[in-house]
Amino acid sequence: MRTILFIVFIFCSFVSYSQSIIKGKIKSGQNDFVENANIILFKNNSDEVISYSISNEKGDFLISYPSSADSLRLEINCIGFAKLTKFLSNKPNQIINFSLQTAVNILPDVVVRQKSIQLNGDTISYNAKSFSDKSDRVILDVIKKIPGIKVTEYGQILFNNKPINKFYIEGKDLLEDRYNIASNNLPVDAVDQVQLLQNHQPIKLLKGLEQSDRAAINIKLNKDSKLHLLGNGHLGLGFSPFSTDNGLTLLKFKKNVQFINSLKYNNIGINLDQELNEQNYSVSLSESGSIKQDLVHLVKASTPPINQSRFWFNNNLLGSSNYLFGLSKLLDLKVNLAYENDRLTDTANSVTKIYLPEDTIIINENHIGLSSYSKILAGLTVQANTNKVYLKNSLKFQRVYSKAEDLISSGINQKLINPFINLINDLNSIINLENNLIGITSFTSFTNLPQNLSITPGPYEDILNSDRIYDKLFQTIQRRSFYTNNFGSFTKKLGIFSFANKFGITFLSQALENNLGLEENGEFNPVIGNFKNLIQRNRLKFYNDANLNLSHGRFNFSTGMKISSNTLINSNIDKKQKDNRWYLNPNISILYKPSTFWETNINLSTSNNFDNEYNASYILMDYRSLINNNVPLQETITKNLSYHIGYKNIINAVYSNLTVDYSKSVTNVLMSTIFDGVLNTKVAIAQNNPTNDLTFSWNINKYYLGLKTSFDLSLAYNVIKMNQLQQNVLAGFTSKTYSLGTNLTSKVGENITLKYILDLMVNKNSSKILEQDFDFTPIKLLKQDFNFKYFLEKDFQTNLSIEHYYNNAKTGKGLTYFFADYSFQKSISKPKLDFSATISNIFNTKTYSSYSYLNNIFINSDYTLRGRMFMFKVSFQF
Repeated sequence: MRTILFIVFIFCSFVSYSQSIIKGKIKSGQNDFVENANIILFKNNSDEVISYSISNEKGDFLISYPSSADSLRLEINCIGFAKLTKFLSNKPNQIINFSLQTAVNILPDVVVRQKSIQLNGDTISYNAKSFSDKSDRVILDVIKKIPGIKVTEYGQILFNNKPINKFYIEGKDLLEDRYNIASNNLPVDAVDQVQLLQNHQPIKLLKGLEQSDRAAINIKLNKDSKLHLLGNGHLGLGFSPFSTDNGLTLLKFKKNVQFINSLKYNNIGINLDQELNEQNYSVSLSESGSIKQDLVHLVKASTPPINQSRFWFNNNLLGSSNYLFGLSKLLDLKVNLAYENDRLTDTANSVTKIYLPEDTIIINENHIGLSSYSKILAGLTVQANTNKVYLKNSLKFQRVYSKAEDLISSGINQKLINPFINLINDLNSIINLENNLIGITSFTSFTNLPQNLSITPGPYEDILNSDRIYDKLFQTIQRRSFYTNNFGSFTKKLGIFSFANKFGITFLSQALENNLGLEENGEFNPVIGNFKNLIQRNRLKFYNDANLNLSHGRFNFSTGMKISSNTLINSNIDKKQKDNRWYLNPNISILYKPSTFWETNINLSTSNNFDNEYNASYILMDYRSLINNNVPLQETITKNLSYHIGYKNIINAVYSNLTVDYSKSVTNVLMSTIFDGVLNTKVAIAQNNPTNDLTFSWNINKYYLGLKTSFDLSLAYNVIKMNQLQQNVLAGFTSKTYSLGTNLTSKVGENITLKYILDLMVNKNSSKILEQDFDFTPIKLLKQDFNFKYFLEKDFQTNLSIEHYYNNAKTGKGLTYFFADYSFQKSISKPKLDFSATISNIFNTKTYSSYSYLNNIFINSDYTLRGRMFMFKVSFQF
């Protein structure tokens, strides 16, 4: 804590020492306050921008700049007013008020750098053509190049290292959190601007009351695209082996109707399921169990840390239909449907080494796997979002059917059936009554997980069947959950203060039934012993969440208190257990923006998790693990501290963030693991178990508009300390991870585009057992991507991609892998067609070995990869 406060003091001292300030008020000729006026400070006789600011609702502005600057030129622009220019001398602190005269002509937005970037209030508009090249086809290709934005491998969009909270198209939220459907399919030629809405509050009623530190994206289409049906598609055929990649997407964005309909199929390793990813999860979604879980699972080789298409042997079909209807000026209706089916095969070898205090267990396995799944998603949403009322009700249904089989070289055949059914109704409403905001929220869900794991031939006959050999072992488990979270809210603003309070009730009712059985000579019988349960779990929580916020100028202070009464009831076959807990969880947040460019904030919070995962019997989680969770009450207390310093210069396109996160959690459950050959038995025991987690991360992103070059550099350090009980010996484990990442993208002239990505990760694990320290061999992973595009005359282009992977084996001999892909493409403007030929995995690399640690467990996996493949494709857009 002292260290954090010292950092705050040094930072604030640095900023105050190195900056001069100009502040004042802007009014109109009629003495009215002028809001959203753009104040830009230049060096005198130069177009070099030193700083900028935007006036608030009371006309106040504050602009800071380096005190070493020479004489200055201040320009004020605002729609409906004449431009005002003022020449100033450099003084440490100046207070100047301005009066703007109304203008007959309407001024445009403030335009920065050749209309590529426009700034208006908290909205930054990026011209799509300025950030695209001839090879870009969908809007995600452009979004990746926008300053301050990153896109994860799963399609999640980050601005200033924080996930966006909305993805709009023409101001409409068609897809909710599944915006990959739009970003992967919307033609780039249809887009005029990509707008970045900073500090975006999605609920209009809460604007100015509940602060948001996250941005949103709004896609502005060009005029022609708003009037016509849009579409893109592709047909691809390949060989060695036979392969295909086909798709068709139809899109329309009229004033009162929007839709995106898509049908795709491929067997070349493209995971279409990522288009259905939800990029933001609510607390209720996690607490209710509405995110698919596997209660039992197969033992598989670990997934290699390389491009998924290299090892993904799939047959993936996806169809989705998404409609938005404007029923009135206030009310929208959204319908979202999706169906997905996939069939996967995999071949891998694995070596697992378990380092115990007095022994080392080595498990060698060769895996041949086959799995299939189908998914149905359906959603119906009604929404009104105005300055007077907010109403949103979403009804969602999800059905997943999944089964998998894995044959191990030792002769063991694993089979898993793990379906998932989920139904949700989510209601959120707020109204404004005499400047008081009254809200009612209700989230209700039903979830069913009937799952089955079978192992052939039957293992562990000495433990499970009195030393008699038997045919099959099967674990059946079913968990049905009903969850509801209902609360009323009240929000009031008084001057610089705002107060919000929520009072609610959460109820979870969960039935768990599990049974371990075996087949012997064609007869099915339960395993004798503690392997069966029929449990009813109930959790009831009353809670009150009060928050007070003070916002004045560049300073924001928020404090809150969460009070909850928690009751848990577990009813087993022969006994009933009940427990009650009261919790007080305070939180404090302080945000200070000493200048237009800088911000610093600190957050402190505590949380309590009170859970009932009680299960007095043993469950076969996989063919090597029996788990017993005989602790009725599982309680976790967590304390969090985070500190952040950020720099954001929109005009010069520089973004930098330094974040420190620390958390300490203490749970009353410690897992005791006993290894007996390949079988490990885990039993939960009641004992305090602390975990410490510390993370430092720093990032800088710079875009050079004139050079059309972006540069990104990231550094991170994470250390986790935790305990485990193995072979009745308590061991302390420490995991340290160092990472470095850089990304460079540049357009050289009109004909060449270059991209280089480097990611380096070093993981060091150590343990302390019986007062002795043990250091495990560090794991080092290096990934480099290089992409070269060259645009020839007559709309020909070539694309060369090279990937380099390195990891170190335990023997100390590093393993290096190279992959290369090459494509040649001819484009036709009218109609818009692309004809391409691609050769993938030119070097025909067929296996990849990866290494990883899980505390004292070392895992080496060798995965079979796709070999060299040729693909011919025709793509079209209209």
